[in-house]
Amino acid sequence: MMFGTMLPIWAVVLVEFVFAYTLEVPVGSPLSFRIASKMFDIKTTHPVIFEGAVITVTVAIICPAMSFIAAVIYYPFLKASMLSLYSATGSSSCATTCRSRSSHSTSLSSRLSEGYSN
Repeated sequence: MMFGTMLPIWAVVLVEFVFAYTLEVPVGSPLSFRIASKMFDIKTTHPVIFEGAVITVTVAIICPAMSFIAAVIYYPFLKASMLSLYSATGSSSCATTCRSRSSHSTSLSSRLSEGYSN
């Protein structure tokens, strides 16, 4: 389920690819290269180590971003808001019910204690 509707798997894969590509090309690659360049000197560092640093920073940037995008795409916010509305309404009615029951039990215990004293 994506955006609250059922889509075929090819459409889901296509949408995920578009999000990943548009996030990687303008944001992920340039930013990860800049951060890795601040950590290591390009001229003195071995290329494999520098490339590993670029890959590590790319993963550190892209993974949380894609997780956030997936949460927005796949999480059923409409159903969740209805559930939270139901639980909020249910909890307030439960609190009212519990208060009325506790006052009822208090009045019952006072009646019982009155009956024992007479």
